[in-house]
Amino acid sequence: KEQEKKWLMQNLLTGKKRLLAFAKATADKKGVSGERKDVQLKEVAKIDANSLNSNTMPEYSFQYISLSDIDTGTAEIKAEQIKFKDAPSRARRIVKKGDILMATVRPNLQSFFIVRDEINDIVASTGFAVISCTGIHNEFLYQYLFSKELMNQIERILTGSNYPAINSSDVKLLKIPNPSLEEQTAIAQVLQTADKEITLLKTKLEQQKLQKKGLMQVLLTGKVRVKQESIQESNR
Repeated sequence: KEQEKKWLMQNLLTGKKRLLAFAKATADKKGVSGERKDVQLKEVAKIDANSLNSNTMPEYSFQYISLSDIDTGTAEIKAEQIKFKDAPSRARRIVKKGDILMATVRPNLQSFFIVRDEINDIVASTGFAVISCTGIHNEFLYQYLFSKELMNQIERILTGSNYPAINSSDVKLLKIPNPSLEEQTAIAQVLQTADKEITLLKTKLEQQKLQKKGLMQVLLTGKVRVKQESIQESNR
């Protein structure tokens, strides 16, 4: 399923393959089913639109997201709140529902996360670029961040750098495909469905691994013996 999703990303996000309805519509209008226009990210999204500053009330409290709290596609948002006066100096980026957090420190590790739930008083580290979509589907953009094409752009920026990081200005200039909003929505749904299937299979796999460990513990140590008839039956 993971390989299947990689194929979908490689082909759908880049326009090499089109979902049938959109390919037909494009062909009818332009005669070229694969033609799509790339834009710079700053044209379709705001980067770090809202941040805390020195005028913030010292007693203002919030939940803080640091770089270590984000793994690929997952986030551990701490329940406890901290006050601005006690917060790390990097706690500045205001985050809202629909935003995408893109780690700009070691971005090749793909510590990216999309905020799908309703949230209040969440602040992220300045080690993230907070992307607020204005002219592009946020789920489509989020999926594209994991694409090989986007990673190639990041690698070119990092080449020759002494420190594996990019800045918000670099993020603004990243090239992003921009098909119709309807096609973006359809592609995002296909890839989200693939994500859900992969998550379900990973859960099942972990359950089966635990089951095997339990069987090994009792069978290999002799705590539970397998009857001879069962062995003969299984060998038939």
